[in-house]
Amino acid sequence: MWCDLMAEGLGRVGAKPSPRHDRLTGPLRLHFGHCRSEEDVPTPHEKGASDRLYTSVGNSVDNLSISSQDDHSEMFPGLYSEKRAAQSVAYFLHLAGGELNLLKLTKLLYLAERLSYEKYGEPLTGDSPFSMEHGPVLSVAYDSTKFSSSPRGVEWVRWVAGRSANDVRLARNVENPQSELTSLSAADFGVMGETWTRFGHLTEWELRDYTHEHCPEWEDPGKSSRPIDPDDLLTSIGFSPEEIVERKASLREIGRVNRTFISK
Repeated sequence: MWCDLMAEGLGRVGAKPSPRHDRLTGPLRLHFGHCRSEEDVPTPHEKGASDRLYTSVGNSVDNLSISSQDDHSEMFPGLYSEKRAAQSVAYFLHLAGGELNLLKLTKLLYLAERLSYEKYGEPLTGDSPFSMEHGPVLSVAYDSTKFSSSPRGVEWVRWVAGRSANDVRLARNVENPQSELTSLSAADFGVMGETWTRFGHLTEWELRDYTHEHCPEWEDPGKSSRPIDPDDLLTSIGFSPEEIVERKASLREIGRVNRTFISK
């Protein structure tokens, strides 16, 4: 009922939800646990989807905190979910056996976010992407996993224990991800699983080089950082100018609805 009412409200303003909104996480991704659905992931062609839409780390990582410079400059305000971001990190750590190199983790998380935009037209975590010297990162996750943010959010403390040199560790053992990481959907696990299959065997430096060569939205900022423009990101993964306009409008409206209901 709650999700249906919110969906009707969004429908009246003309937003066009993606297939993922429609069947997997409820009509909108509003980050309420009871809006999640256990139905199968829709195929790319369901619900009238377009064919095209689905086609030495220590010092270098530690010397810059994104939050201290740009306050994360949200790409789509209202879409970021701390629970989803922290649980996404926890899932990658689980796949790696409980521990991952920080640079490798940040690249895997960015590539999963990018893949989610490519497959479904919406983000995995809603975190804001930034260009940094060693490639693109998600800003809040970057600061939270390298422990430059103080204080860290409750969900980050719950799932991410801390660092040992340049490795990030799980705070608790994850036995059954689908039942424990409850803010993530079947599609989210699918996106991260695909990312892990494609890139999990690479070293952190190979992943860095991959993002430099295959993520044209990234621009080398030197020793600084700069936000990645949503137009550049969506163009890089193959959206047409018309699709970009439609998708940005839809995501901004979803963010507005999120902020309206979550703030109440």
